[in-house]
Amino acid sequence: MQTVALLKNRQFIYSYNNIQNAYTEGFEAEWRSKLIRNFQISLSYNYLLAKDKDILNQIKQKQIYGRNPETLESYLITKKDYLGLYGRSPHSGIAKLRYQSKSGKWDASLRCIYRGSYGSAATAGSVSGTLIPSSDRNSNGILDRYDHLVTDYFILNAGYAYQINSNWRISRC
Repeated sequence: MQTVALLKNRQFIYSYNNIQNAYTEGFEAEWRSKLIRNFQISLSYNYLLAKDKDILNQIKQKQIYGRNPETLESYLITKKDYLGLYGRSPHSGIAKLRYQSKSGKWDASLRCIYRGSYGSAATAGSVSGTLIPSSDRNSNGILDRYDHLVTDYFILNAGYAYQINSNWRISRC
């Protein structure tokens, strides 16, 4: 994501930054089970690698450098140093506990969402209402090992729903 405008009230407007030559790969695993009676549990995990092929080619050709923030020494970026695209967490997951009434008319759920650490875009922004500075500490334009990452976090959601008839259902989260 990149900042595209600043409103009069000092809020930023963001837009996605398309990468010309990106790749993503990973896997997703999910497990579901009925516990006792009307309770169900589900767990899911996602692993995602998201990188820019053009950056990888520049690394291969030894064209990108980083800077150690403690010693201020420059070093050649390696594939191991390159952490990938901004805004993409390698690790994420969801745990959900759901109860459904015997009649099937209503249900309730509790969901815990995990998002692993990631780099914020080249411009500072807001994550869940918290102002986050740009991750790129050494101004080389990529996310590397010395850059500041947004700390991983959990979000807890609770909700319930009621089935009015076959066509209508209301829910509250």
